[in-house]
Amino acid sequence: MRFVGRDKNTTFSVDVVGPLHQRAATTIRHHVFTIDVSKDMIQHNYQLVLPLEASIYLTTSKKYMIVDRGSGRHHKWMITTNNGLSCVVDAWIHYLGDCHLKPGDEVIFFYNIDQHVWEVLYRKQVKWDDEEDEAESP
Repeated sequence: MRFVGRDKNTTFSVDVVGPLHQRAATTIRHHVFTIDVSKDMIQHNYQLVLPLEASIYLTTSKKYMIVDRGSGRHHKWMITTNNGLSCVVDAWIHYLGDCHLKPGDEVIFFYNIDQHVWEVLYRKQVKWDDEEDEAESP
């Protein structure tokens, strides 16, 4: 199941209904931050520096974040500290490559409060064909 919002600040509240004798379960996820993929990020394998907004969802006792990349499987992204900042290195570099992300694409991080899982989605940059649009103009 996929949801599309008008912008990166969209919050979804979802009711999942099982068999009729069970109550509906509500899950809430919050948009935490968005990263714009850059050319340098890809060419130089830059680490992902987690912004301060992410720190309220990170447990200091855990050295990883549980991530759902949309496949239903959960992955552990190891968190390291670099100059006092929380960072993700290897898992982030693999994610960029696995998803074939390019400069201009966006990676959106949501936190599912009920399941204590990060949901990571990407949005590919839309490339418009300006020549085709001009040919159709009167």
